[in-house]
Amino acid sequence: MLKKAIVLSSLATLLVSGVAAAQTTTSTTPGGDNSANKAAVLACVAKAVDTREASIGTAFSTKSTAITAALSARRTALAAAWALTDNKARQAAIKQAWTDFRSAVKTAQSDYRKAVNAAWSQFRTDVKACRAQYKSTPVGATQESSGQELSL
Repeated sequence: MLKKAIVLSSLATLLVSGVAAAQTTTSTTPGGDNSANKAAVLACVAKAVDTREASIGTAFSTKSTAITAALSARRTALAAAWALTDNKARQAAIKQAWTDFRSAVKTAQSDYRKAVNAAWSQFRTDVKACRAQYKSTPVGATQESSGQELSL
């Protein structure tokens, strides 16, 4: 019985000290020293998002133009192939038209993927730079608030 009382009192002491420690920690409030800095960082990240999305849109437009050109070239090549009277030459021309088309589409897709990956890579770099701005201590900030991290 005495052991149970000791264990319960120990647990109660730990619980109370944990609650007291949790209440003594401080955090930066939206109206605190970092609110202007946080707004600047959010604007910075918003700009990075806009740049990324514009880059991806341009890459998609470029891919679409390349595929449209490949379709047009295939159409012209197939029309010329079907105008041939020699069966072997016609089959070879048809095969070449499809090979060229697949190659052009594959290249367009590869270029698109590279551009999208580059846009995302640049975005990550830009966001890290924005976060680095936020982590720097603004003038008049307290020591406790300078270590806060932006959660995006």
